[in-house]
Amino acid sequence: MSHIRSSKSKLFARIGALRQKIDEVDAAVERDASSLEILQHVEIARRELGGLTADVVEDEVLPMMARRRAAFDTMKPERRPRFVDLLRKYLR
Repeated sequence: MSHIRSSKSKLFARIGALRQKIDEVDAAVERDASSLEILQHVEIARRELGGLTADVVEDEVLPMMARRRAAFDTMKPERRPRFVDLLRKYLR
């Protein structure tokens, strides 16, 4: 995934946000928070992980489509953002 190198700063920002969310889960467990509060923190961390996953997949899919001009050209330009949006929703 050589094209990932171009978006490293974006990915590092996502990873930092994910770490922060995981730390919040850890802190909630450490202070004996209620199960509901812990689950809320876990869900927030899960969504952050989904966002990171979606970013990595998006960074992989779009260049792949560009390399495969036939597939890219047959997709209507106005449908390309919708395709990425559906992919992101699926991953989250």
